[in-house]
Amino acid sequence: MIISCLGVTVIFAGRNWSNLMDMTVNGADRVVNAKTNAMPKIQSRLKQIHVNGMPSKIFLIAYKQERNLELWFEREPNKPYVLFNTFTIAAMSGGPGPKRKEGDRQVPEGVYHIESFNPSSRFHLSLRVSYPNSSDKIRSDQKHPGSDIYIHGDNRSIGCLAMTDPIIEEIYLLALSAKKSTIPVYIFPCRMSGPSYASLKDSHRNLASFWYELEPIYGAVTKTNRPVQVEIGPGGEYRLISN
Repeated sequence: MIISCLGVTVIFAGRNWSNLMDMTVNGADRVVNAKTNAMPKIQSRLKQIHVNGMPSKIFLIAYKQERNLELWFEREPNKPYVLFNTFTIAAMSGGPGPKRKEGDRQVPEGVYHIESFNPSSRFHLSLRVSYPNSSDKIRSDQKHPGSDIYIHGDNRSIGCLAMTDPIIEEIYLLALSAKKSTIPVYIFPCRMSGPSYASLKDSHRNLASFWYELEPIYGAVTKTNRPVQVEIGPGGEYRLISN
């Protein structure tokens, strides 16, 4: 059985995924139910870290090898963001390295953002990640780079990040509170320092040059605890823009 990460009511670029629709799904009800289920947990966590109100700016960091997804939020303007929580990724496919073509089962690596919200997903609730980005469009298969990468509920996935339904409810509601701002998503092969990263590089030397581009981005994000600016070179290479 092939599991798609597509949402059931989303239409992109004129493509209607009607063959995957379940018309019994009511997205508005799901969000209402998510608020009932998840808001007490969210409010309890915010109280623990002395924050009043929902955040208006967040970013996400995924570490594939560790199967972690961190959610950071801005407490004060121009100050380091605060870690809300580190969530466990319940399911993902593929291995180290970027996504380069449709059907390779890879979770992308690089710098993305949340592109859209789908409250009527086949996987409870989902957040669409902006793959392929401008780097991927240069470096990936020109005809079939793949698409439809989501952070979603449930505990099964191919190419997406499955978080379970209770966890995606928290992430989805926090993202909704920040939807007026860009929500960056950084996806790294692992925490890019220390012996674990050295071992991963040693066993995947073909990926060393690509990861070399991500290292300064990882370093800047984890040092400042703030989103960073990145540009894409003519060959699709990532370049950190110094502040």
